[in-house]
Amino acid sequence: MSASSDAPAPALTVYYFGPAYDVPLFDGATPLPGTPVGQPCLYCTEAIQQGDTGWERPMITMVDGKAKGKLAYAHHECEALGTIGHIYGVCSCTGFDTTSRAAALELAYRMRVKERPDPWVQPPRREL
Repeated sequence: MSASSDAPAPALTVYYFGPAYDVPLFDGATPLPGTPVGQPCLYCTEAIQQGDTGWERPMITMVDGKAKGKLAYAHHECEALGTIGHIYGVCSCTGFDTTSRAAALELAYRMRVKERPDPWVQPPRREL
Protein backbone atom coordinates (compact mmCIF):
# COMPACT_ATOMS: atom_id res chain seq x y z
CA MET A 1 0.00 0.00 0.00
CA SER A 2 1.48 3.34 -1.00
CA ALA A 3 1.01 6.62 0.80
CA SER A 4 -1.10 9.21 -0.96
CA SER A 5 -0.92 12.95 -0.48
CA ASP A 6 -4.74 12.93 -0.44
CA ALA A 7 -4.88 10.54 2.50
CA PRO A 8 -5.99 12.14 5.77
CA ALA A 9 -3.33 12.61 8.41
CA PRO A 10 -3.64 10.31 11.39
CA ALA A 11 -5.58 11.87 14.25
CA LEU A 12 -3.70 13.00 17.33
CA THR A 13 -5.71 13.20 20.50
CA VAL A 14 -4.52 15.66 23.12
CA TYR A 15 -5.83 15.12 26.65
CA TYR A 16 -6.05 17.77 29.34
CA PHE A 17 -7.22 17.95 32.94
CA GLY A 18 -8.79 20.76 34.91
CA PRO A 19 -10.60 23.80 33.57
CA ALA A 20 -9.84 24.70 29.94
CA TYR A 21 -8.64 28.16 28.98
CA ASP A 22 -9.84 30.09 25.94
CA VAL A 23 -6.63 29.53 23.99
CA PRO A 24 -5.95 27.55 20.81
CA LEU A 25 -4.10 24.78 22.71
CA PHE A 26 -7.44 23.55 23.99
CA ASP A 27 -9.18 23.57 20.58
CA GLY A 28 -10.06 19.96 19.83
CA ALA A 29 -8.44 18.67 23.02
CA THR A 30 -10.26 16.00 25.03
CA PRO A 31 -10.84 16.43 28.77
CA LEU A 32 -9.73 13.60 31.03
CA PRO A 33 -12.50 12.21 33.23
CA GLY A 34 -10.70 13.55 36.30
CA THR A 35 -7.63 15.39 37.54
CA PRO A 36 -4.62 13.15 38.27
CA VAL A 37 -4.37 14.44 41.85
CA GLY A 38 -1.12 13.45 43.53
CA GLN A 39 0.76 12.63 40.32
CA PRO A 40 4.05 14.53 39.95
CA CYS A 41 4.31 17.24 37.31
CA LEU A 42 6.66 16.24 34.51
CA TYR A 43 8.51 19.57 34.85
CA CYS A 44 8.37 20.87 38.43
CA THR A 45 7.77 17.45 40.09
CA GLU A 46 5.21 18.97 42.49
CA ALA A 47 2.02 16.98 42.93
CA ILE A 48 -0.92 17.84 40.71
CA GLN A 49 -3.72 19.35 42.83
CA GLN A 50 -7.47 19.46 42.35
CA GLY A 51 -8.24 22.59 40.31
CA ASP A 52 -4.91 22.56 38.42
CA THR A 53 -4.98 22.60 34.61
CA GLY A 54 -2.56 20.64 32.53
CA TRP A 55 -1.79 17.97 30.00
CA GLU A 56 -1.41 14.22 29.82
CA ARG A 57 1.79 13.31 28.01
CA PRO A 58 2.81 9.85 26.77
CA MET A 59 6.38 9.00 27.75
CA ILE A 60 8.77 6.27 26.76
CA THR A 61 11.43 5.34 29.30
CA MET A 62 14.07 2.64 29.37
CA VAL A 63 13.70 0.01 32.07
CA ASP A 64 16.32 -2.74 32.18
CA GLY A 65 17.28 -1.97 28.60
CA LYS A 66 13.71 -2.17 27.31
CA ALA A 67 11.42 0.65 26.22
CA LYS A 68 8.42 1.06 28.47
CA GLY A 69 5.50 3.41 27.87
CA LYS A 70 3.79 5.37 30.61
CA LEU A 71 1.62 8.45 31.02
CA ALA A 72 2.95 11.60 32.64
CA TYR A 73 1.17 14.81 33.60
CA ALA A 74 2.27 18.43 33.37
CA HIS A 75 0.88 21.66 34.77
CA HIS A 76 -0.18 23.98 31.94
CA GLU A 77 2.02 26.78 33.30
CA CYS A 78 5.05 24.51 33.76
CA GLU A 79 4.88 23.34 30.16
CA ALA A 80 4.49 26.91 28.91
CA LEU A 81 7.55 27.99 30.92
CA GLY A 82 9.84 25.98 28.65
CA THR A 83 8.46 27.49 25.47
CA ILE A 84 7.59 31.12 26.24
CA GLY A 85 9.15 31.84 29.63
CA HIS A 86 12.07 33.74 28.06
CA ILE A 87 9.70 36.06 26.17
CA TYR A 88 8.14 37.12 29.48
CA GLY A 89 11.46 37.33 31.34
CA VAL A 90 10.82 34.22 33.42
CA CYS A 91 13.92 32.22 32.55
CA SER A 92 17.34 31.31 33.86
CA CYS A 93 18.73 34.46 32.16
CA THR A 94 16.84 36.58 34.69
CA GLY A 95 17.60 34.39 37.69
CA PHE A 96 14.54 32.14 37.79
CA ASP A 97 14.76 28.44 38.61
CA THR A 98 12.92 27.15 35.55
CA THR A 99 12.26 23.79 37.20
CA SER A 100 10.18 25.40 39.97
CA ARG A 101 6.43 25.74 40.21
CA ALA A 102 6.94 29.29 41.52
CA ALA A 103 8.56 30.33 38.22
CA ALA A 104 5.69 28.77 36.25
CA LEU A 105 3.14 30.66 38.36
CA GLU A 106 5.10 33.87 37.84
CA LEU A 107 4.87 33.28 34.09
CA ALA A 108 1.10 32.79 34.39
CA TYR A 109 0.86 36.07 36.32
CA ARG A 110 2.91 37.97 33.71
CA MET A 111 0.86 36.48 30.87
CA ARG A 112 -2.29 37.87 32.51
CA VAL A 113 -0.97 41.39 33.17
CA LYS A 114 1.16 42.02 30.06
CA GLU A 115 -0.62 41.76 26.74
CA ARG A 116 2.48 42.01 24.52
CA PRO A 117 5.81 41.67 26.30
CA ASP A 118 8.68 43.98 25.50
CA PRO A 119 11.81 41.82 25.76
CA TRP A 120 13.90 44.81 26.85
CA VAL A 121 11.69 45.88 29.75
CA GLN A 122 11.40 43.40 32.59
CA PRO A 123 8.48 43.74 35.00
CA PRO A 124 9.48 43.79 38.65
CA ARG A 125 9.72 40.43 40.36
CA ARG A 126 6.94 39.67 42.79
CA GLU A 127 7.52 38.16 46.20
CA LEU A 128 6.20 34.58 46.03
